[in-house]
Amino acid sequence: MRQRIRERVNRKNSPIETTRGTVLRTNLLFYFSEVLPPAAFELLSKTIDEVTKNSTGGKVTLGILLALWAASGGMTVMISALNGAYGVRERDPGSRSTPSLLD
Repeated sequence: MRQRIRERVNRKNSPIETTRGTVLRTNLLFYFSEVLPPAAFELLSKTIDEVTKNSTGGKVTLGILLALWAASGGMTVMISALNGAYGVRERDPGSRSTPSLLD
């Protein structure tokens, strides 16, 4: 099964379209084929194919920014929950309660 996955990853990138993005994509897919179960890898591979075929640079940038914004909100909630669980009070609550990408 792993050999078939490796062949699929290698087959997707022909020598004609070898760019930095395709090399990165190939390396990521190869890594994921090694660490994920085959069914999970197939799902991830199909999702990555659909996203790369149907997206432009603007959509990808917007998606990355929204993902970072959501992750920063999640980290804020987790920090607050851990502080509450351990009874820790922040010295300067305004400085860390809102993580900023611009810091």
